[in-house]
Amino acid sequence: MSEYSLQKENFKTVLRKALLFSFMSLLLPLILYFILKSSVDDYMIQGVFKLFCGLFLVYTLIKESLRIYRIRRDWFSFKISITEDTIHKKQYKTKDTIIPINQIVKIVQIADGVSIQSEEANKFLYIPNDIENYEEVLSKLNCLRPIEVSSLMSIRIPSEYTIRQQIVPGSALKRLSLVIGAGFGILIFLFLLIVIILS
Repeated sequence: MSEYSLQKENFKTVLRKALLFSFMSLLLPLILYFILKSSVDDYMIQGVFKLFCGLFLVYTLIKESLRIYRIRRDWFSFKISITEDTIHKKQYKTKDTIIPINQIVKIVQIADGVSIQSEEANKFLYIPNDIENYEEVLSKLNCLRPIEVSSLMSIRIPSEYTIRQQIVPGSALKRLSLVIGAGFGILIFLFLLIVIILS
C-alpha cells in the first residue's frame, strides 16, 4: 500500500490567500465605522454604534480564525492510499471514500490534478497536483487504468477545493456561527435605518 499526503510547502500559498481574505473581512467593520462616524452627532447613538462595530469586529475575527484553523486541519488530514484493490481517501470530519479498482469508470487528468470516477455517480475522487510525489501517483493510477487527458486542460481547479470535497455539512458550531452572523447583520441594518430616520 502507498499513502500520500498534500505537500506541506504548498500549504503556504493556500494560507496566504486565506489570510488575505480574512484581512479584507476584518476591514469591513472598520470602514463602516469611519464612514458613518461623521454622520452621527448624538452621543448615545455614537456609543451604540461603537458597540455594534466592536462586536462585529470581534465576531469576524473569531469566525476568520476558525476558518483558517479548519483549512489547515483539513489540508494536513487529507490522505490518499492506493492498493492493488482500492483507492482510499481519508480526511478529518469526512466520510472515507473507497473506490474498488474494478469499479473505476475513468481517470481523467485536468489542469491541476486528476479526477477518478467510479460506477456510482456520487462516488468520486479529485487528487490535486499538490499531493506529494504526484508523478508517482499518476504512474500508479495509469497502471490501474489508462489516464485520459481532458480537453479542458486550461480550466484550473483551486487546490482549496481538495479540502472541501465530500465534507460532512452542518456542524453545530457552523449553525451557531450563521445564527450569530445573521443576528449581527439584522441589528446593524436596524441601527443604520434608525440613524437615517433621525438624521
